[in-house]
Amino acid sequence: MSYAEKLEAFRSLFEKHNDERRARLYPNLTPDKVGTETGYKFDKVFIINGDNGSRSGRYMVESRTGDIYGIKSWTQVNKRRWYGTLDTIEQYDWSDYYARPLAGQPAEKDQYEREQKIRAGHKKRGRRPKAAAFHKRS
Repeated sequence: MSYAEKLEAFRSLFEKHNDERRARLYPNLTPDKVGTETGYKFDKVFIINGDNGSRSGRYMVESRTGDIYGIKSWTQVNKRRWYGTLDTIEQYDWSDYYARPLAGQPAEKDQYEREQKIRAGHKKRGRRPKAAAFHKRS
């Protein structure tokens, strides 16, 4: 299967899951369409709102490897949010705002390990709190 066919399969699966969720939560709204836009390194997968035609980015697919990432902005990929590859799209539920691995799938274990690694390397930002005893005046 070629990269273009895999990308189209991902787009159609994402659209199907998104339509099911939207029909369940908002039955009176028109369904959204899912579009793709090709780029130099990443291809965008985005939702086209059925009511007003606005576009909101969801995922970026690295064209060289087929890895699926979250999106920070329309032009920026979020490499900390990885959602498998185009070969593992069946292991995820794409209906929520961002994908969740299905229970019992290998993707569930992979994501849990990845999240633990991110948490272990996370450093809090900002200034350290000053010690209360340091400010006591005698």
